[in-house]
Amino acid sequence: MKPMLIALIVISAAGCQQAMVAKKAVDTVFAEGVSLYCRAPEPVRLANRARIAAKIAPHRIEIQCHGDG
Repeated sequence: MKPMLIALIVISAAGCQQAMVAKKAVDTVFAEGVSLYCRAPEPVRLANRARIAAKIAPHRIEIQCHGDG
């Protein structure tokens, strides 16, 4: 029984490590994507918003760029 418990703990720890690596990768991708989005001219951002809103409806996502009203 003890070896089974140890194996379960090891497997769980490995899964947690992978989840943390995946979260960091997702955070990096989103941060880079938001920076790229906010550097785009406002007309381009408006067009992107409309396109994304249509694709993810009925859900919604909102990004506020520094300097936007």
